[in-house]
Amino acid sequence: MASITPPNRLDERLYRTVFDHSLDGVMITVPDGRILAANPAACTILGASEADICKQGRQGFSDEADPRWQSALEERRRGGQAQAVLPMIRRDGTPFFAEVSSSMFAAENGEERSCVIFRDVTERVQLEQQLRATNETTQLLLAGASTERVLTAIARSARKLADASEAGVVTVGDEQGSVVVAAGDGSRLPRLVGRWYPPRGGTLLAGVMASRRSLVVHDLTAAAAEEDGRDLAVGPAMIVPIVGGGTAFGNLLVGSERGHRAYECADLAVIELLAQSDGVALTLGQARAKAERTTLLEEQSRIAADLHDSVLQQLFVVGPGLQAVSSMAPVLVTDRIRDSVQRLDDVIAEIRRTIFGLHGPELGRDLAKAIHAIIDEYAEHLGVLADRAHRRSA
Repeated sequence: MASITPPNRLDERLYRTVFDHSLDGVMITVPDGRILAANPAACTILGASEADICKQGRQGFSDEADPRWQSALEERRRGGQAQAVLPMIRRDGTPFFAEVSSSMFAAENGEERSCVIFRDVTERVQLEQQLRATNETTQLLLAGASTERVLTAIARSARKLADASEAGVVTVGDEQGSVVVAAGDGSRLPRLVGRWYPPRGGTLLAGVMASRRSLVVHDLTAAAAEEDGRDLAVGPAMIVPIVGGGTAFGNLLVGSERGHRAYECADLAVIELLAQSDGVALTLGQARAKAERTTLLEEQSRIAADLHDSVLQQLFVVGPGLQAVSSMAPVLVTDRIRDSVQRLDDVIAEIRRTIFGLHGPELGRDLAKAIHAIIDEYAEHLGVLADRAHRRSA
């Protein structure tokens, strides 16, 4: 006669099988933060043994002061369950994002317990952050924001993505091989914005800018050639070129305080992707700005041509006509006509200056020659006005 396994023992075996073989991390916890059990997947994700996980409790793998954790714990306390994407910390100190779901239940003795299921979603969160950062840069460029504001936004996004203490954008200086701190975000780097560093053999920033190859540094302060760099007290750092459309815009510098974990290939890949996206956005922004300048110059040329070919010609004809009338008018009327002619002459001069301004510096460089050319063109219509203009420009 076949033996029959009691239902409760069968259920326990099934639950244990699910617990041990789940691809997601599963933990049985107490609401106060104690951890009673952790499955193999949880141990793999957290990089710790079950004994270490239970010993450290929730505070060993999370920052309970973080508002996101506080909100999730409060939601579970009120409703018995909660779901959220939360920051967590592996045993070696590496931060990551986890999609966490947790629900409360009563143990056999009536005590409150909770089942916590979590999975690593760091790549998804970082991709979302990169998309938001790139969208912010694009929106600023489309809105015509200043270069400093755009680059500061890039630095701020990089610092947040890398969970770093400092981030900045360094661009090419006027002298070959020199660099300029164009933007910064953090506690120390912003004070160096605008600082220019001359060419120096072996400078890390200049080297990355020239080679267009990223660099990971274990201790930037120790490697810094300038006193300013040493004052930053930055340990692990990443220097990534910002390139788009074949144009090198500068370097993206991201660093953390000494004692922070060393940056790895995964960290570098995130910042490189951000730099590439920003490089494309900056290239498109440059193209848009160039197109707008071209459109503006074309419109200015059209307005200048209209003023020259239409308005000025009519004014030049009106002047001699008024002078001809003044010779046949009484003295009082003649004085008023002469005053009107003078004002008309001033208007012509103002319009001419406007035309030269619309044409830009190319015509402005030889302003006197251009004035004489216009006067000569209309000399036969100007009469006295022409003589007066020649005397003024002499």
